[in-house]
Amino acid sequence: MKNVIYRQQERENLLSELGGDILSNARNELYMKMRFLGTGLFHFKFAADDGMIPAGTDGEILFFNKESIPQLFREDRRRVNRLYMHILIHCLFCHLFVRPQEDLTERGASNRDKDMSVWLQGEAEDLSVAGDSSDIDEREAAALAVRREKNARWSLACDITVEYIIDGLYEPAVHQRKSAQRLLVYERLEKDLRVVTAQGVYRWLLGELPFGEDELVREFRVDDHRLWEDISPQRRSRMQNQWEDIRKRMQTEMETFAKEASQDSRTLYDQLKVENRRRYDYRAFLRKFSVLREETEIDPDSFDYIFYHYGLQMYGNMPLIEPQETRETMRIEEFVIVIDTSMSCKPQLVQRFLEETYSILTQQETYARRFHIRLIQCDERVQRDMLITCREELREYIENFTVEGRGGTDFRPAFAYVSGLVKAGVFRHLKGLLYFTDGYGIFPVKKPVYDTAFIFMKDDYSDVDVPPWAIKIILDPLEWEGSIK
Repeated sequence: MKNVIYRQQERENLLSELGGDILSNARNELYMKMRFLGTGLFHFKFAADDGMIPAGTDGEILFFNKESIPQLFREDRRRVNRLYMHILIHCLFCHLFVRPQEDLTERGASNRDKDMSVWLQGEAEDLSVAGDSSDIDEREAAALAVRREKNARWSLACDITVEYIIDGLYEPAVHQRKSAQRLLVYERLEKDLRVVTAQGVYRWLLGELPFGEDELVREFRVDDHRLWEDISPQRRSRMQNQWEDIRKRMQTEMETFAKEASQDSRTLYDQLKVENRRRYDYRAFLRKFSVLREETEIDPDSFDYIFYHYGLQMYGNMPLIEPQETRETMRIEEFVIVIDTSMSCKPQLVQRFLEETYSILTQQETYARRFHIRLIQCDERVQRDMLITCREELREYIENFTVEGRGGTDFRPAFAYVSGLVKAGVFRHLKGLLYFTDGYGIFPVKKPVYDTAFIFMKDDYSDVDVPPWAIKIILDPLEWEGSIK
């Protein structure tokens, strides 16, 4: 009996060692064929785990099934190469560290879950008093089912995206014959999405599909994602930063030392450009147009409690220092928003942009009680100029907003019009101008006297050239799903 146990343990150790060797060979072969993957390929440590089918990762360790890996290698060593590449791309694009219920859900589902969460909290308090928990259990089960459905859909979206990238590589080491089902899915994706990203595929899965989700899972599932949900927030943040750094270095490598390889790996290179593009916090950016002013308001930050209490102790009710009754704050008072109303600019994106701007301006710490904002609609000429002086007027303007123009695109008339307002003394200290547009128009040659930012809300990730004196910000519509209602 002892010899049987010993032999079984010895066999498992040999299989674990063999599985690690096979993965090491796959890593080395991928590195020899695509050297720009080097930093990411050698980031993993290997560990046997019979719970993985056939392998999975938590971002640091590649766990593999010691029975499955040798079997895959016997069938075709390229399947092991492809598995390793699949897991690597998941990490490169931080699929492990994104929560779909927080970042990528459609607006309706996101709001439904938020409402569910608030409802559960309130109902739990009420039911704890009433002593009846049957309803809350049902609600919790429903919320859990929704969360699991989202996680499953996100996993599928990530697998489809990664397989699409790998199938776009002209590399025999990871090549496999594409099925008719897979080709149809890719054709639909390329038709509906400018660049195939996991976020875009997630939204695409919410629409009308050529196949059922179960069929897509069978076609595209390669690795095991069960470890994704067990990553702690601290590790999640640390590992995400590590992989983002690896991803940026990989793009630099492809652009400088591996240009020919980047042409053969175009889908991967396009994905790297999308993921590495600079993110902008529109709220923080808009606050740059604020001015320093003094307001009648108690400033607790400048109040010294030590002298206050010392005075009360020494002299009774006579404090040595009292809070200041004025404070310096940064408030948004004057700026201009120009909206491109040409035929190429989508009214839905304009509406979303205005709603997000409203939500920022109506925050207590951001906007002044009375401000001077000009909302100008312009295509090839100025169509309308609306003066906004308070939050109520801005809300009414957004609710009744209609696009005027729909002609060609020329940015020059709007700048000439605003410069005329500045010369006429309409503005006291104009901080800047925001121009919301799709980017396809004629720019002014001369820099205006005020700061200018061109705001592009694009989901196709294509870049836009602007004059050197202007600020360029490209926003992702996915990040604006939580606009005001």
